[in-house]
Parts: sequence; structure tokens; C-alpha cells
Amino acid sequence: MRRRRGGTEARWVVNLRKRLPAIVLFACLASTAAAQEPQDDPATPRFAELVVVRPMVRADFDARVLGYFDLRTTLEEGLPARSVTDNPADTIKLQRKLAKRIRRARAGAPRGAIFTPDISAEFRRILEIETTPEVLSILLDDNPGSFSHRVNGDYPKRKPLATMPGRFLLVLPVLPDGLEYRFVGPHLILHDTRANVILDTMPCAIACPDLAR
Repeated sequence: MRRRRGGTEARWVVNLRKRLPAIVLFACLASTAAAQEPQDDPATPRFAELVVVRPMVRADFDARVLGYFDLRTTLEEGLPARSVTDNPADTIKLQRKLAKRIRRARAGAPRGAIFTPDISAEFRRILEIETTPEVLSILLDDNPGSFSHRVNGDYPKRKPLATMPGRFLLVLPVLPDGLEYRFVGPHLILHDTRANVILDTMPCAIACPDLAR
């Protein structure tokens, strides 16, 4: 049974449902937590149908993401190499060490350091064009809902990671290893999975026109 939602999240869910057809919702995609790559599904269009992020905006976003990726690579120096282990505590310990270094290096990083106003406006335009009833069904089905999150903060372990629709992954810029797009309610975040750190957040990225952006 789906838990009751309130406040901002409830209004967001209502907005999604208003945009869905009055028929049974389409089946959702399988989770993409392991690797964020487009999957073959009804919500993913043919390449000829795709819209693209404007080149200048994409170049700016790519440069900002690459700048962070290079920083993280430097901060990983001296840490134990990542390996498959039967002890989850080892992975968590390494994750926390890296997160501590990242927070120190990015101390004071504001919201919008990566999702700048221009980048956010362009991403919202692209997401709006590529949103379909199938996509909204996916977002509504396994979205963790809105919760308090901040730049450089942890992604709560108790919260699930929402499926990122393949249609969106095809049109948004590809991210380096260990970085992922995720939705938290209607908000888009950039998540570093190696350190479990939220790098930036884009408020009201989709389906909430009545809420402040």
C-alpha cells in the first residue's frame, strides 16, 4: 500500500496524475541503480525523435562536471583501491572517507554550482519535451518522494533510488563513472555514488508548474 503523501509532495503527485491518461498506468522500468544507461523500453524513443541540449549549454555543463570529476580523482589518491568485498563495512568506510574529503574541498559550494540557472532552464525545457505518460508513470511509481537534501549532504541510505527513465538518459548529457541523475520528488539531483554525496540539486525539474522554482 502506497504511503500517504502531504504538502508539496502531494501537489506534485496530483500534477503527475492530471497529466496521465485516464487508463491503467503503464508498467515501470527495472531499477538502474547499478549503471545509469538507457534501457530498451516503451518510454525510450527512436534517436530521430530526440531533442538535444543546446551545444553551448551542454559544453558548460560538461566542463563543470569534468571539473568535479577531476577533483574527485585527485581526492581519491591515497585511499584504498575499490574492490569487491564480502564486508559492506569496508565499502561504507571508504565511502565516508572520500565523502569527508569532498565536503572539505567543496565547502561552501552553493546550489547551482553545476546546475546553473541557464543549465537548469535548458534541462527543464528538454525534460518537458521528452515527458510522456509512460515517463510520468515511471517517475510516480518508485520515486522516493520529496525529502530534505542539501548540497554536499549524504543521500539517505533508507531512501530508495528512483529509476531514471531511459528517455531522459538519452537526451541529458552523459555523466562520468560514479555520477548519476536522480529524482527526489519533482527535483533533479546529481549524485556521486562513490561517496554517496549529493553534488547539486535542481528544484522542480519537472511536473510541478504551480510550485516555486
